Amino acid sequence: SSFGTKGKLARKPSIKTRQTCPSQVYSTTRLFGNGELDAPRDVPSSQEEFVAGLMAEINVDSPDGITIAVGPYSTKGTFVVPISIAPKVDELIASDHPIIHVLANFQGNATYIRYEIGEKGESQRKNQGAQRALWFDIRLRDTNALAWNIATIKALEVSLAEVGIVNPKVRQKLGKHGYKKNEFHVTFSGINYNGNNAISAFPWWQLRLQLDGSCEGIAFSMPRTPFPTKIWHATAYLLSQDILQLADLKSLCFHPNQYQCTCAIAESKRRQQATYVPKAKRQNKEESLNFFKSRAATLNIYKKASGNSSGHASSSTIPPIEDPSLEDLEHTGKRTPFDTCLYIKRTKISRKHCFTNPRIAIEFDSSLGYPGEGPTLTFASANIRGSIGSNKFYKSIAAMRSDKIDIIALQEHNVHRQNQRMIESHKHAAVTLGYKLFIAPTATVSQVGGTAILIAQTLLNEGTLASLSHSHPKGKSLRVNLMIPNVGSFNVWSIYAPADSTQRRDFFLRMAAFVKK
Repeated sequence: SSFGTKGKLARKPSIKTRQTCPSQVYSTTRLFGNGELDAPRDVPSSQEEFVAGLMAEINVDSPDGITIAVGPYSTKGTFVVPISIAPKVDELIASDHPIIHVLANFQGNATYIRYEIGEKGESQRKNQGAQRALWFDIRLRDTNALAWNIATIKALEVSLAEVGIVNPKVRQKLGKHGYKKNEFHVTFSGINYNGNNAISAFPWWQLRLQLDGSCEGIAFSMPRTPFPTKIWHATAYLLSQDILQLADLKSLCFHPNQYQCTCAIAESKRRQQATYVPKAKRQNKEESLNFFKSRAATLNIYKKASGNSSGHASSSTIPPIEDPSLEDLEHTGKRTPFDTCLYIKRTKISRKHCFTNPRIAIEFDSSLGYPGEGPTLTFASANIRGSIGSNKFYKSIAAMRSDKIDIIALQEHNVHRQNQRMIESHKHAAVTLGYKLFIAPTATVSQVGGTAILIAQTLLNEGTLASLSHSHPKGKSLRVNLMIPNVGSFNVWSIYAPADSTQRRDFFLRMAAFVKK
């Protein structure tokens, strides 16, 4: 074992150990005073040629250790040479002509660029060493403090120094694409708390927002801002592993391991509250589950009955299978069969639009009044899948007008509310074709949807009053109230429901309140 480690392994040195040799920095300036000797400004120079010119002037055979910081078109720059050849550069500077000639290419001809060597510059920066082991990360409680970024960093350093953090250095964290985050990284060299330099003596839990409300974190103020008297807070959320080991702390609340705190219990309660589901939402979930169970059981009974009838179709001795009774369906759930839609046979609807025979035709029942009373209205609904390009809106309405459709409900026109030019264009097209347009645009440009209702001008000329009574904020539904003389009023809907089954059911449940009105 290693000596002096007290049972701990000695730290392994880094593999990328790099020996640095002493060096000296010099400044250089490109000359443009003499038009005959100096090349124009648009002639670039390379760093390799600069090194070659420097080696020729100081009579050096190897370029090892020479570093150049001069751009192709830069007027001023610096270069670094090893300390072993620094006296030769000093001798060149002390001479009458401290100038370096750098070869360059000017319009296909060889020319020279002159650089004057100046006095010694600042010393070369050393390679950045390893990060200090004592560090922690903090997060601002109020993001409005980021408006004064530099003042926030300086105020945090002052507050940390006042509580006992020695030589704190605060650096703001950066996210993706250089985005400045609401988090800061703090490094420091030691602790000085009430005259005690031991890391274990510092109350680390005071840097964190405690779950019981006993501490708000690090308090700081910024006097030179528009809010000089406001107290801001920052809370530490991560300590380095060395601090946790040296101070023997809990990683959750920063309390000592010997301290019997209730932070873990409070954390579990907070997580339980975060995952709590309200009673009303639980009831809706149970109702949805019962609804789907009842529907599935009902369809299974009819499927079984249909299978038995088809399997014994050739036998004349077996009586025909009757529809299931009410007792057979009561065990499927709390709902009766009349509460759910029971369909034995489903009619397949073609995807091809047929305007000659509309899918939905609303005819007034003459038995409700005297024979011959009440008008006969034709109603058509169509998903046009976009109406912005190729004059699609005009063509769709023109095709329906030729079939003498009185009321038209459209879905998925994809016109958003900010596109007022397209809305006015659709209204003008509807008036041209003899319709009055009621439109519910989408909320955003990227949203797919939107609904619309068109009322024939012939109905309006006969005394029918049409008024908008409901419009969904995202364009998913639209309701128009029609007041027909000698008949009464009724509502016309155009609905664009979600494709997902769960979202569709929730959508219709929320819309039921408007349908009942």
